[in-house]
Amino acid sequence: MSGETAVSLSYDLKVPSGTQAPQGLAPQTSHSFPLADTSEKVDLKTYYAALRNSLAAARDKAGEDLTRWRDAVGPAEASKEGGKRVKEDEDEDEEAGEGMDET
Repeated sequence: MSGETAVSLSYDLKVPSGTQAPQGLAPQTSHSFPLADTSEKVDLKTYYAALRNSLAAARDKAGEDLTRWRDAVGPAEASKEGGKRVKEDEDEDEEAGEGMDET
């Protein structure tokens, strides 16, 4: 377990034309999350702890990036769907009031 060990994360998004990229993001991106404490001989427990930390960092970064892209693409996707979207909460409120007797 020597040398540079890292978790790599890459994505290539196909966003609708006319979508403005969020500041600091590109549709095609790669990230690397090096494992700490792997340059020297380490035991498996230490290695897997470092791997868990790098995987967690990669998951968090992907979540942050993709959330920002979702927010940027949202208006373009909504216009493709057409029609008015009804929130589920509004439907549930209406259903909850049905069949209730006021006495």
